[in-house]
Amino acid sequence: MAFNISESLLERVRTAATRAKSRAYDDEIKTYINACLYDLDRLNILFDEDDLEDEIVVAVITYVKSKFGTTDASYKESMAKTYEDLRQILMTDKSHKKVT
Repeated sequence: MAFNISESLLERVRTAATRAKSRAYDDEIKTYINACLYDLDRLNILFDEDDLEDEIVVAVITYVKSKFGTTDASYKESMAKTYEDLRQILMTDKSHKKVT
């Protein structure tokens, strides 16, 4: 499932993940953004892909940082844990719960 990834979101994630303006890794970053949004969607976490709230953007950034870039395994693990914690918070937040 492919989500609508705005240029603004891509730029925010690229800057957070690489601290660079280079577009060399955009395809890989987009893949991770899509994977994160899919993960949130499959857990029935409500978000507007055309206007993501900051807490969703932070979840996306931590997810991407857990997968991309640095070879520092402990940093990636800490980002994965942070993503899991944020995901759990979003799952229990009624304003982010899809009605099924």
